Amino acid sequence: MALVYTFCTEAEADAFFLGRLGSDSYWTSGAEKEAALTTAYRQIYYNKEYEFTDPASGVEWATVIKYAQCEQALFLLIHQEDMDKRVGLQAQGVRTAWSVQEGYAEGVKRPPICISAKEYLKPYRKYGMGLMVNMPD
Repeated sequence: MALVYTFCTEAEADAFFLGRLGSDSYWTSGAEKEAALTTAYRQIYYNKEYEFTDPASGVEWATVIKYAQCEQALFLLIHQEDMDKRVGLQAQGVRTAWSVQEGYAEGVKRPPICISAKEYLKPYRKYGMGLMVNMPD
């Protein structure tokens, strides 16, 4: 599988994770890494909380956006299975799971962006210091 849309290449992510404590247990397989990076890209790029410039405009993507994608990819590798179970319960109409002492909001919301990625993305929040975006079709 080749990465079609991404802020960060797999090689850049590998370099990022060399200095990221706790990532070596999860950042291992080539296919899983590519899938995590692709999913992280989509979750960030299509999240309506953020605005980015169009990469075709010639403006280089900021390094912090690449770091955010790496952090979100790692978050997905660690937590995706649990998130899928929760979304499945919500889709079935479950609002409270007493066995795990969890309550769920009405409706299934967009995937969460992890806290560390949100920190990197602060400059791109809408109505802040964000940049305008031309979204691909």
